[in-house]
Amino acid sequence: MYKKIALIALLILAIAIPATAGHHEEKTEDPGWHGMFVWHELVTPDGAEATKFYTELFGWKTEVMDMGAAGPYTTWKQGETEVGGMLNMELPEGVHPHWMTYIAVDDIYASLKMVKELGGAVHFGPLPVEGIGDIAVCADPQGAAFSLMQFAQKFPYQAPKMIHRTFVGDNLMTSDVKAAQEFYGKLLGWTGETMDLGELGPYTTIMRGAQEAAGMIPMPEDAKTHPYWQSYVLVGSVEKFHAKAIELGGREYFPRTEIPGYGAFSCIGDPSGAALCLIEFKDVKKGCADLGCDDDDCSEDSDGGCSGCSDDKEEEVKEVKEVKEEGCSGPCGSH
Repeated sequence: MYKKIALIALLILAIAIPATAGHHEEKTEDPGWHGMFVWHELVTPDGAEATKFYTELFGWKTEVMDMGAAGPYTTWKQGETEVGGMLNMELPEGVHPHWMTYIAVDDIYASLKMVKELGGAVHFGPLPVEGIGDIAVCADPQGAAFSLMQFAQKFPYQAPKMIHRTFVGDNLMTSDVKAAQEFYGKLLGWTGETMDLGELGPYTTIMRGAQEAAGMIPMPEDAKTHPYWQSYVLVGSVEKFHAKAIELGGREYFPRTEIPGYGAFSCIGDPSGAALCLIEFKDVKKGCADLGCDDDDCSEDSDGGCSGCSDDKEEEVKEVKEVKEEGCSGPCGSH
């Protein structure tokens, strides 16, 4: 079963890497792929329900590929950007629907050896696929699961972009931030910078050289779940997308909360319980659909620019223009 998971994910990763979106990076030099999140994959026993939920919530399109004996694999797309993938399969006992994160490494065999030496676990792999690469499913010493990926060929590095309704960040919810920093630091070369977010508590920004790679957050002492990686989808309005998720049968795991000086976030679950978070940034321009406008009230051009939007709840909305490079210039998309 795990071989099926790894094989399908590996094939899709190789196809989708050039268009993968991730963290916002302003540096233009080539830092390589090692230590970078490169793919997000939903593992669920109900693909039809998940497809309905995510296509209605984010406007994602699906592209299903026949992988032969391995079965079909679904790729989520936002416009022409591959957002992630989906495995529709029965889950082993004790495994719940979830979003899996994939991190690129230069040498998967050396990395897996180090995972074990540092107290982590290798649940599966490496699985080699000729001409594509190798994949493995691991866990850190505190139990948070993640996958490693080594490409068979060198893809030109592309700095990730901030694209609405795609994954733009990952946070590790952990019972021991210091131990996690040591583990991932030695494994992936990450470093950490901790800041105080007031009532939200400490937040550790993980750096991959001079670039942000992820974040770490300490779990409450009375947490009833094991440590895990949490992924974030960029939206123009957390409030609207959060409410829409609930209307579509999703679950609320964490309500909309302000991030001082940055924006806001919330965490939801799809109908099967697979969790992800929504995040909005004050300094990122928004198009109409990014604000959560209904399909009947919003249309977009091929570049994702706003070409029409209205909202009866917003009296200020009188006219909306299309601005290809900056998105909607009217009230629903202004910044």
